Amino acid sequence: MPQDIEASYRDMAADRAREQEALEWSEAQIATVGKQRLKSKLATLSPDDVRAIERAICIQLGLSTS
Repeated sequence: MPQDIEASYRDMAADRAREQEALEWSEAQIATVGKQRLKSKLATLSPDDVRAIERAICIQLGLSTS
């Protein structure tokens, strides 16, 4: 993940009102879908893309990214 995006997430997390807004948004956005509901693959992600997505999810959920 680019450094400027990480810095933006850290800045947002430091602002309590924005952090609360982001938390409420993320709780409404993050969901799981059962494999049986997926009809076909839209794309295949590279390992780097998967790591970037995992890091973004960890940051959004306030989990350690190290």
